[in-house]
Amino acid sequence: MAATALRRTGIVTPEAVVLEFETAGVASRILARIIDGIALWLGLLAFLLAMGVLLEGSNSQTLAIVLVVLVVFFAIFGYWMLLETVWHGRTLGKAAMGLRVVTLEGAPVTFRHSAIRAIVGVVDFFVPPIGPVAVVTVGLSSNNQRLGDLAAGTIVLRERKDAGPLVALNLTEPQGRPELMASLQLARLSDAQYGVVRRYLLRVSKMDPSVRASMAERLSAAVEQSTGVRRPGDLHPEWYLHAAGLAYQRRTGRPIAFDVGTQPPPPTAMTPRSGQPAPPTPPPPPPPPPAGPPRR
Repeated sequence: MAATALRRTGIVTPEAVVLEFETAGVASRILARIIDGIALWLGLLAFLLAMGVLLEGSNSQTLAIVLVVLVVFFAIFGYWMLLETVWHGRTLGKAAMGLRVVTLEGAPVTFRHSAIRAIVGVVDFFVPPIGPVAVVTVGLSSNNQRLGDLAAGTIVLRERKDAGPLVALNLTEPQGRPELMASLQLARLSDAQYGVVRRYLLRVSKMDPSVRASMAERLSAAVEQSTGVRRPGDLHPEWYLHAAGLAYQRRTGRPIAFDVGTQPPPPTAMTPRSGQPAPPTPPPPPPPPPAGPPRR
């Protein structure tokens, strides 16, 4: 956890809904760790006090040793393994700081990932002097990864919170492609895959053209593979993503929602293949309702 600067990167997978994100820097990870430590030790102190009351008068040294071993194990390993697994990559500290652990592919972490992170965390956090190993490795890693992250294949993300009211943006059907639309509706794009398409379309206007083109190719290929519906060779990949998203909307009745103020136009800056026109820019979102009469 060494450089405080956040690092921006990106992923595209059918299982994830994050296309571009910021990895957590040193300061936020340290604060999350402090919050976790306080919460953990307060909980353990309450547990030990309760056990002391329950076992008052008992002289069983074996039971006392077992309790101490369990408490130490939970403090070093169990807390992190348990919460990161059941809470989808978060602990109390990470949730407070808006952080989450995911795999390098953007998928939720499993018990295996959390266990590896916790075990290697002994080196990261407990090799004297306490902490510098994690600080140095995060600073040297391109994705702000400590040794535990490198071993487990995980990264810690700073989650973005969408703000503001949401409005619907209608996607445009590629002209003359009824067979494609019918096939995509039958293919039943999953909610997670639709989430990827949604995130991509939300950010296309802010992407570098070369990044935008490569991500459109990768994402359309992922949708093709997961649905089994091939993209026609003369159809631009962003047209294919519009078709896939529109098929999902029609099947579920749920339009893609975009934040007011960040609503991008569909692809107009890219030249599609074989003269296929780019989707037209939709009308802007409706203005907010007028304010009510002033209070007297």
